Amino acid sequence: MIRIAISLFSMMLLAGCMTVTGAPREENVVYNETSTEQAGSALSDSVSLGEVSEFPGMSVITLSFKTNPNLDDDEFKEFLRQSLDNAGLLGEGYVLDAKLVDSDNWGLGLDLGLGELTRNLAVEYTLKNPDNEVVYSEVIVGDGEITNYNFFWPYHLIEREAAEKGYKDNIRQLIEELKSYET
Repeated sequence: MIRIAISLFSMMLLAGCMTVTGAPREENVVYNETSTEQAGSALSDSVSLGEVSEFPGMSVITLSFKTNPNLDDDEFKEFLRQSLDNAGLLGEGYVLDAKLVDSDNWGLGLDLGLGELTRNLAVEYTLKNPDNEVVYSEVIVGDGEITNYNFFWPYHLIEREAAEKGYKDNIRQLIEELKSYET
């Protein structure tokens, strides 16, 4: 009987490890504000995406140690492309590169995840003009702060929400800076 109980507990534990988290969700990351307030921006319809690198992605297999809710290069590039399009900046002329500097991962979920928590994502953006000259280079840190006092809210869902906020805030700050960019 003890062996059966240990086996059932082990299977439940492993099943939980296999579904540690999901990647940040598109609807919670993509910049959706389509304000025409700054439609006359110098970069309107002129920013395309270049290289997006260092985004680790994630795996549902705990042994890979990539269980944190991270976007991979292709996912982040697509979310960034959609955000630029929504902001009226996507087009041809300037090329924007993005490199993840720090994803502020929380670890393997051995914490309770209570209180004020942050998952701030730092991304280095480089914008090159049509002559391939760097005209903008900045590290933007997206604020992924959340507060949790619910002991029963699963740790992996808390981190996913914080990661989503960090990614979204990072992209929002980039869009605002690009909209106010003057050539």
